[in-house]
Amino acid sequence: MTPREKCGARDVALDALMQVDKANAWSDEALRRLIAQNRLDSRDAAFATRLCYGVMQNRMLLDYYIGCWCAQKPERLEPVIRGILRIGGYQILFMDKVPHRAAVNEAVEMTRRRGRPKAAGMVNAVLRRFVEHWMNMPDLPKGSTADYLSLRYSHPKWLVLRLLDLVGPDETQAFLRLDNDTVPTCIQVNPLRTTAEELERELRGAGAAVQPHPWLEGCLEITGTGDLRSMPAFREGRFLVQDAAARLAAMAAAAAPGDRVLDVCAAPGGKSFAMAMDMGDRGQILSCDVHPYKVKLIESGAKRLGLTCIRTTTADARENHAAWRQQADVVMADVPCSGLGIIRKKPDIRYKSPKELAQLPLIQRAILENAASYVRPGGTLVYSTCTFSPEEDEQAVARFLENHPEFAPETVDAPWFEAGENGSFRLWPHKLLGEGHFAAVLRKMEGSEESTVIPAGEKLPKTWRPFAASRGIRLPDGKTVTFGDTLYWAPPDMPDIRKLKVLRPGLELGTVKKDRFEPAHALALWLKTCENQQDYPADSGEISAYLRGDVVPSTQKGWCLVSAGGYSIGWGKGDGRVLKNHYPKGLRR
Repeated sequence: MTPREKCGARDVALDALMQVDKANAWSDEALRRLIAQNRLDSRDAAFATRLCYGVMQNRMLLDYYIGCWCAQKPERLEPVIRGILRIGGYQILFMDKVPHRAAVNEAVEMTRRRGRPKAAGMVNAVLRRFVEHWMNMPDLPKGSTADYLSLRYSHPKWLVLRLLDLVGPDETQAFLRLDNDTVPTCIQVNPLRTTAEELERELRGAGAAVQPHPWLEGCLEITGTGDLRSMPAFREGRFLVQDAAARLAAMAAAAAPGDRVLDVCAAPGGKSFAMAMDMGDRGQILSCDVHPYKVKLIESGAKRLGLTCIRTTTADARENHAAWRQQADVVMADVPCSGLGIIRKKPDIRYKSPKELAQLPLIQRAILENAASYVRPGGTLVYSTCTFSPEEDEQAVARFLENHPEFAPETVDAPWFEAGENGSFRLWPHKLLGEGHFAAVLRKMEGSEESTVIPAGEKLPKTWRPFAASRGIRLPDGKTVTFGDTLYWAPPDMPDIRKLKVLRPGLELGTVKKDRFEPAHALALWLKTCENQQDYPADSGEISAYLRGDVVPSTQKGWCLVSAGGYSIGWGKGDGRVLKNHYPKGLRR
């Protein structure tokens, strides 16, 4: 066995597929890592990528055909054998340039290289049946339209049903067909370092098939390159890999030179980079992500592109930062979503359980509510997803506008958009031959005031009163100040701070929700005791677990003050068995 055989394109594709099956890895990340480890050249990298993506895109269909000619059901086969059969079957059915004999022989040899010589005969027999019948494969089972489309295009039935309900059978089939197709990659030219014409000439000289994007200025379509990151033009920051749909969402933000921009869910940084280019690298962009390693990706990308206006920080988009309130001209909230519009780029998404997606609207709502507080009067809030799910898109925007009369939808007029309600637009993949996207542009009206002062003795927010009373909390004489939905206590002699920008007007008490109150960490540290309190020894395992962010045992119910040896350290929320941890993430160790 030669080193070349060990790390060839087919083996890399198989290893990537195995990591997806066993470790729940993302195929694109696994591929990128394996291609680099095995030092595949551009041709082999492109071949491995096509094999991996092709199998992911047609997995259900391939398994059906394998099951027609294999004594064992595909799901009962050893994973490595099932992966080899899928790769061989995909080459025979979908790759015209691969000779059938080569596909079969390479699969048999790969079976032996993987230490499964006894299975080589079965692999050979099954794939020879593929070759014999490749022009006339077995009919798919008769069933409903959803059943047929699900198997034919390897999309789960629940996803097909969603599409049928939204766009009907013809467009659903077009959508599914594109998900399994290969379309050119869109790249955005970095105008700070080159021009579209210069970059096109350079890429053509490197052997890539490249042409100007048919309707998006400053972008090119490129094919036949394998890993784009290996190209000198990429390493030197002359272009950004960004689909046309994502580029249009960044354009809708209309960030201008000198603007202050906040990107609350920025990783891996594409929209921040695009806005920075639109701004001519003049102004300020703060790009955030909750994961430090993703923040580093943003930093490295900005450095590669030569963008100096971008600053980064680690921040949870759901947690409010008082210093950022009403400071941004543009806030981009490209929220975590189900990703149903980018299945072509990430074929793994189709196999995610719908249960994994059920909590996303709650997360998106929390991010949108928080992001809104950062927009200055007259500024713009852009809500963006890469899905077609109405509960993540139109319904989320409608709910937000109902609760925020200070924001008004702003229509973005462009011929490529399918205009929706409330300033939203949708980009369907099968219509634009790219990725899917949704965005809404919301303008905060000039003159809208976020801060109010409630003088001492006046009525406090109704959600605060029962919370404080139930826990024996009594505030000293003073004023209650609200900034957005955050409640503060301030000394009685504090001057009127309306229309002033301050970092913190007093002791932060918590967040006032529609029907509840969520206490702040600052309030926990201020309190010495509380009627609903859980105290642990300072050197106990419970305190260590709490400081790490873990749940801890307790019989308390509801919001509970956690203390270590009598000293309050934070909040927990109990269900009678454990306390859900509310220790700030930035303080955890």
